[in-house]
Amino acid sequence: MSTRSALLQTQMPKTRLPQTWPDTLSAPPPTEVEDMLQTVWRILAELPTLYQRGETLLLHSRIQPLRKQIIAMMLAANGIRYPSNTQNLNLYLGDSQRAALEKTLILPPAPPQSDNPVMDMRNHAVAQALALVVIYQWYAPQLAQKYAITVPMQLEQDTLAHLAANIPIWPKQITTD
Repeated sequence: MSTRSALLQTQMPKTRLPQTWPDTLSAPPPTEVEDMLQTVWRILAELPTLYQRGETLLLHSRIQPLRKQIIAMMLAANGIRYPSNTQNLNLYLGDSQRAALEKTLILPPAPPQSDNPVMDMRNHAVAQALALVVIYQWYAPQLAQKYAITVPMQLEQDTLAHLAANIPIWPKQITTD
């Protein structure tokens, strides 16, 4: 089954599909998918230092590369490599995938009694990172199975412990309903 056929059958409603794809599509090799998983944790490991130093701008600047890795993971789950320089990302994500990612962009309202708006902005970045970790935890096992790769569990555990120990609002345990 071609990459396009697999994508058509598993992720997208037929009404949204173009007659031809605007990008050249290919499946990512397993080594690239494995690197995606590791890169997520390397980016996350940078956040505590930035948070503690009050580097709000740098903290927020690390969220987009993290989000891009999560998008690449979702695309890999759909059987395609993130098309370089694409201007058509919505075509390659299913509706539920796009909705989950778009929710990570929403900033929760700052507490009404907040006396430190800069801290609130740092906490918003952390909340976005946490939402992306939840998506990671959904896709990583699927990618491991699909591409016969290993999820970097030790790196994940070490990074989560580092985040929980050094960012006051990071949960000690991440659970989803």
